[in-house]
Amino acid sequence: MLGDRHALYRVFANLVENAVKYCTQDRTAQIRIGGTREGDTVRIAVRDWGIGVPPEERERIFALRARGKGVGARDGSGIGLATVRRLVELQGGRVGVDSTVIDGSCFQVALPAAD
Repeated sequence: MLGDRHALYRVFANLVENAVKYCTQDRTAQIRIGGTREGDTVRIAVRDWGIGVPPEERERIFALRARGKGVGARDGSGIGLATVRRLVELQGGRVGVDSTVIDGSCFQVALPAAD
C-alpha cells in the first residue's frame, strides 16, 4: 500500500478510537481489524460492535462538524470522520461504513496497492 505514513496513522487511529468511544455500555468493547488485497486495491476494515450508524446517517457522518444521532454525551467535535475521508481521498482511496444499530459498524478503507 502506498501512502503518507502519518496520514494513514491518523486515519486508523481515529477509526479505532471511535470504535472504543462508541461501544455500548452493555457490552465489552470489541474491535476487529483486517485487510485484503484485491488486484490494485488494499482494503482495510475496522469492525466494532458498538452503537452503530442508522442508514440515513451513513454518508452524513463524514461531513465536517456532523455527529451521528444517538452519540449521547460522548465527547467529540464532529471533525474526525471528515478528516478520515479527506486523508483517505488524498491518498487516492475511498472510505465508507456498513452498519446496523444492533450489530455495530464496519468502516472500510480502500487504498491503492503498491506494486
